[in-house]
Amino acid sequence: MKNPTNLFKARLTADRRQLGIWNTIGGNTVPEMLGGSGFDWVLVDCEHAAIETIEVLPALQAIG
Repeated sequence: MKNPTNLFKARLTADRRQLGIWNTIGGNTVPEMLGGSGFDWVLVDCEHAAIETIEVLPALQAIG
């Protein structure tokens, strides 16, 4: 079985510009909106925001 293509790495290799955003708001609503907003990547910031590490998995699921 072939692994899916990592679009982030493929675009970096192709010198293609990427547009991303940092999420510093907890919960699932904002990550879900950011995931559907057309950004190439979304970073869930647990160090500089009031997001606990336990909230990361639901946020990633909402982004996906």
